[in-house]
Amino acid sequence: MEYLRPCQASDKRFVGRDITVSGDGFDSVIPVPDGLVLCDACNQEIEAGFLLYLGDEELAADQPYGAFCSACCRDYYSEAVRL
Repeated sequence: MEYLRPCQASDKRFVGRDITVSGDGFDSVIPVPDGLVLCDACNQEIEAGFLLYLGDEELAADQPYGAFCSACCRDYYSEAVRL
């Protein structure tokens, strides 16, 4: 069962993040601005959206699959349980 939990770009999980890009013999760390959240489906910046959990275990461990805007949740995850 899939679950959708509301989230805000100001949530603490979106602070102090970075992305590591690895290449042939090098790693680059790119900081992500605090509060910058992009929808994993349409890449639009979202202020308020939803975290998608793919099952009960992921929900219990608070390990979301990704963040999605309201429109993409409606289009792709209409059967998910909203928390």
